[in-house]
Amino acid sequence: SRRLTYNFGHAMYSTHTGNFYEYYPKNSVNCNTAGNCHWDEAQAECADTSKDVLGLVGYLITITSQDEQDVASAKLHGEGWIGSGDLAQEGEWRWLTGPEGCPPYNVAATGAQRSACDLGYPLPATKTPCSGPDCGQGTLIGTGKGAGFQPAAGAFTNWESGEPNEYSKTCPGTCDTTGEDYGHYYGNGEWNDYPNAHTNIEGYVCEWGGVGDLCVNKDDVYGSQVLTSGCGGATNQ
Repeated sequence: SRRLTYNFGHAMYSTHTGNFYEYYPKNSVNCNTAGNCHWDEAQAECADTSKDVLGLVGYLITITSQDEQDVASAKLHGEGWIGSGDLAQEGEWRWLTGPEGCPPYNVAATGAQRSACDLGYPLPATKTPCSGPDCGQGTLIGTGKGAGFQPAAGAFTNWESGEPNEYSKTCPGTCDTTGEDYGHYYGNGEWNDYPNAHTNIEGYVCEWGGVGDLCVNKDDVYGSQVLTSGCGGATNQ
C-alpha cells in the first residue's frame, strides 16, 4: 500500500503548528520597480486579499517554536523576510505581524496593516522608522544586540551568531544611513537583521493562521488516504 497526502490552496498546511505557509521569491510578486523586495512591501503582499487562504489573512511569518522554525526552513529557497523588527526602539525586537503582532486587525482594510501592526506605511528610509499608532507594540522577542542579546522569557529565537548587530557601515542596502531594523532568514534558516531596502533579499515567507476566520474544518483541508493493491479501494485517514 502507499499513502497519498492531499492539500489544496497555494500554501502548505503544517500538522505541527496548525497553520499554513508559503515562500514567495521576489521575482514572482509585485515588489518595487527596482526589482527589490522591501519588508513593508512583502508584508503587504502577504496580506493582500488575493493571497487569502480559506478565509485566513496572510502575514510575514512569526516563528515561535522549533517546530515552526523547521517548517519554515523547509520552505526557504534563499534569503527571506520574516515578521520581526526593532523599528520603534533600537535593540527591542518584536513580532510585528500576525497573532503575535497587534491584533485585533481590520481584515476588511487594505495594505500591510490588514495583518500587521500599524507602523506608519510606507515605512521611511530612516533610523527607527516607526511612526504609526502601534509603534512599540507586538510580542517581545528580546533586547540587545550581538553577544548581548537577551531573549524575552519563553521566547524562541534562532539568530545567527553575533546577530542582530545593527550593522551601520556600507552594505547592499542602506545600512550606513538607516541601520538594520527588519528581521529576515538566511538561506540556512538562521535569523539576521537588514535594512528595509537590502538587495540580498530573495523573497519572503507568508503564514496563515490566527488572523481571519477559517471557513472550513482543517480536517477537510488536509488528509490522507491509504491505497491498497487490489479491489479494496481507498481508506480515509
